[in-house]
Amino acid sequence: PGSYANQVDLQLLESRDLKDISRTEIASVIDHSIAELRTAPDNIRKLAQLVGVGRVTNAVRNHLELCWQWWESTKQIEANQSDQLNEFSDLNTLDKKTDKVIKIIGDIEDAIEPSQFYEDEYIPVLRQIVLNIVKQENPILLDRLIQKIARAHGMQRTGNQIKKQVGKCLSLVECREEINSRSFVWVPGSYADRLNFQDLDDRDVRDISRTEIASVIDHSIEELQTAPDNIRKLAQLVGVGRVTNEVRNYLRLCWEWRRKTTEFE
Repeated sequence: PGSYANQVDLQLLESRDLKDISRTEIASVIDHSIAELRTAPDNIRKLAQLVGVGRVTNAVRNHLELCWQWWESTKQIEANQSDQLNEFSDLNTLDKKTDKVIKIIGDIEDAIEPSQFYEDEYIPVLRQIVLNIVKQENPILLDRLIQKIARAHGMQRTGNQIKKQVGKCLSLVECREEINSRSFVWVPGSYADRLNFQDLDDRDVRDISRTEIASVIDHSIEELQTAPDNIRKLAQLVGVGRVTNEVRNYLRLCWEWRRKTTEFE
């Protein structure tokens, strides 16, 4: 307990299969040899050599590519956290009201000023509002987050200007692209391939992260595999009554993603 870190020095491969090596160990190898890896004709093959793998099969390549992507995402989080520290160091330049809002995390309503929505001075406030909403519904589809912020400011539509303004206010959170290039917003450092399913509530099934759907599949895999129509059964477990083609396609893609991530557990 308490020993987890984004990077851990690689232990000898010995009798372990590559898939038995934690991505934190692979990330450590990448970090220590990034200059050499970036100049290699085939950086994944070079990474395999550094890890001690002789034969680079498709499975090996896919696993190392996933580890590389995860390493890059942790570096982006570190960069965002550094930016956050720089932002907070400039709080003294904000007016008293904005400074107060930044420090009060609990009550979003007290921070909302619809007339200030497009003002640059309001961006620090919007960033905090974004973080609060994400904490309440972690993760949340980016489009849904934008809708919630717009409604909170009395706006019924979410046009490009609103999306652009909210897009400036995501430095306190982490965005990850999922199925059909749709982005989900997470509390920094909270991402996991599996997340316990939250109630459907007012969400559309496509507003649910594939990480939640995968968790439902994991917990009910035997029941799903024996069902006459496993996608329809999955929809029932998630709480969806009407299985349209869009619902079916989304759940099918979640199922396929779950299968791929399970291969490397």
